[in-house]
Amino acid sequence: IIAAFAAATPAFAADLAVKAPPIAAAPVPFTWTGCHVGGHLGGVVSEDKTTGILGNSVGFSSTGFVGGGQIGCDYQFAPGWVAGVEGRAAWTSLKNTHAGIVRFPALGVTIPSQFTLSNDFLASATARLGYSVADRWLVFVRGGAAWTREKIDIAFTNLAGIPVDPGATTNRAGWTVGT
Repeated sequence: IIAAFAAATPAFAADLAVKAPPIAAAPVPFTWTGCHVGGHLGGVVSEDKTTGILGNSVGFSSTGFVGGGQIGCDYQFAPGWVAGVEGRAAWTSLKNTHAGIVRFPALGVTIPSQFTLSNDFLASATARLGYSVADRWLVFVRGGAAWTREKIDIAFTNLAGIPVDPGATTNRAGWTVGT
């Protein structure tokens, strides 16, 4: 038994094989190149202060809900320059109803009415150009076309006592710009 203990040699930690630590991969720099799809949800306020031909206020004010989505792509070129395009569409619940008047100038008659204006759709298509000032920070300008759909309704009772409720839907085009 003594010979068995004498023949044994101790092992120390320094004698164990050790794997080298893995070499860390170089971090991949952030890039703005790519496409995106998203959604948005929130509130909207619309206010238009206009003066009528009689000097009366005919402005509109409305608050409501807005929700929609957007899709776009960006391309980063040179060290920090980014160019991109984006399309957006949204549905709104903007609606304003107020008292108005209908005039019959040939008869010299004015009768009360109820005027309703609603806006239920907004859209835009824009291009942008920007510069990445720091990692994940982009300063940019954008501009493009914008569209909206409005519904106009005016209800009144004509001179013969018959209710009349003409209405129209119109699509308007314009521009948008931002930073």
